Amino acid sequence: MVLIMAIINNAHAGSEVSLLCLIYRVIFRNNQKLSVEDLGALCRPENLPINENQKKKFHENLRFWMADEHQLWCKDDNSRLALTKVAASDSPAAISVVTNEALFESRVSDIFGSKENQTEELFVGLGCLLASDKFSLDASRRIDSNELDKFFAENMPKFIPNTNEKPVLRAYGRFLGYLEVDAHGEYVDPTRAVMGVLDELFESIDEMPIADFLRRLAERLPLMDGGAYREQVEDRMTGPFSAEPSSGKISKSLSIAIERLKFMGTVSYSGNSDDPDVKSLQTSTGNKVISFVRYHRDGTKA
Repeated sequence: MVLIMAIINNAHAGSEVSLLCLIYRVIFRNNQKLSVEDLGALCRPENLPINENQKKKFHENLRFWMADEHQLWCKDDNSRLALTKVAASDSPAAISVVTNEALFESRVSDIFGSKENQTEELFVGLGCLLASDKFSLDASRRIDSNELDKFFAENMPKFIPNTNEKPVLRAYGRFLGYLEVDAHGEYVDPTRAVMGVLDELFESIDEMPIADFLRRLAERLPLMDGGAYREQVEDRMTGPFSAEPSSGKISKSLSIAIERLKFMGTVSYSGNSDDPDVKSLQTSTGNKVISFVRYHRDGTKA
């Protein structure tokens, strides 16, 4: 099966994280004030040396994030550009939160299907990385082009990104908060992605059972444990999962995220081995039981 790449191919619309952030930032600061032509003049002044391919890419990326399936901005009734997802600030971290929201707002029934949203291959690639522990923080492997070829050959042989696609997959993984970087390279760690949805998950409550937390997280970020996209990927993976869905274990990547959030003072958790719905975190010091998760909005424990 040959996959038709869209967002994760750097020759296609939507592939440029830097352009996404640039356009979003300019609209954020001038919401409902700029036409498409005004935006273009601000972001790529005509007196700057720029080739036709770069001009084309700017407009392709602008239009890509106007599509209903993953919309970040639109034209208002006066043909001015308006944000449809308003971030807390114009920082890349804040923009990544609303981009995650936009990407998952219109759900795809089959991410291996028609590729109608042009984002499905991104979900396949990230879902496969999150479902495995090959590139976790405590693993010996780090993500680079050669390692990605080996990884997908082992785990998803019908999905092997080409030279143009691997840099975009990695860039979006970092931007959206599913990959991090250390001195040895990139590894899988969705801490930032999870942190970006905690306010929404907990709403007016401070604590919930771990089963509820995992369910709400999977609904909001369907690439996470138990999410619809994650399950589709796991159904097709040929390599081992970080945690079998029926095992009661939380995957290595999500376990690391929860542990990091605990270390940061953002969440705390408690465990009761007698709880029938208890889950098991996979940590560097062994498995830990977890029954409840508490959210500390101010970053400090009560």
